[in-house]
Formats: sequence, C-alpha cells, structure tokens
Amino acid sequence: MINDFELSLEEGNPVNIFSFIMDLHSIPPITSGQTLSVEKYIPLNALVKSVAFKDANFENGYLNIYSCRFENGKCVVYIFGNLKGQLLKTSIDFKIETLRDFDLLNEKINFILSKSKNILKSYYKAGKLKNIEHHLLAFLSDRQTG
Repeated sequence: MINDFELSLEEGNPVNIFSFIMDLHSIPPITSGQTLSVEKYIPLNALVKSVAFKDANFENGYLNIYSCRFENGKCVVYIFGNLKGQLLKTSIDFKIETLRDFDLLNEKINFILSKSKNILKSYYKAGKLKNIEHHLLAFLSDRQTG
C-alpha cells in the first residue's frame, strides 16, 4: 500500500514521528503538522517490519510528509500522496543525533513547505508530480547522509 513503508531490521523501532499534511486544493495551500504516537503506526503481527501511516490523507491533492526518527539515530522523511491520479511515494534518509536535531529537521520541513506552497501548488495544477518530488528532495538534501 502507498502508506506502508518497509523498514530494515537494523533501524530498530521508531522513537519519534512527526507528520505534515499539505492541502494543495486550498488557496493558499494549507499545511498542518503534529507529533504522533509511535505505537499506532507499527503494525503488530506483520510479516515484515514496517511503519504504516493510517491517518494519511489519500484524497486527491493532499501531500503527506512524515519524519520518523529511529533507535539507531537514523531519520527517514517519507513523502507520499495522490496527486491528480498519480501516486507519489519517496523517502530521504538523515543521521539525527538528538531529539533537538529531529526538531530542527521538522522546522526545516515546515519552512520549506511554507515558502514553497505556491510553487508546489503550480506543479500540482500542471500535473508535474516529479517536479514536486525533486523540489522537496532538493531542499532537504543538504542534510542528507545516505
């Protein structure tokens, strides 16, 4: 499923999850963010270890971004959504030493979304899904480690 992301065993369990949801239909686009309880996103009795973002909005025009910090210090930012009938699903990895680093990463994501909302909406209206992906990954990549 689009909202399930398989995890490697060496990552350990997530210790923090933060979500952003951007509504690209609204004028201007609206972004909401919140800290989430980790337990409800880790499926019990699953055949593979994964994180499932059950509350993600899969209506057309919603961009979901979840940052997930793991026990081993790795952080993964998952970006996905249903945009004009096309599915976007990508991720980018970071090395995060402290909870403060995780908070700073989330502040950066929020800044990118707030400053890029009009260009993201333009890409959405034009059906340029890859441009949305490349735009977000480019602005996040200066903190990328792997």
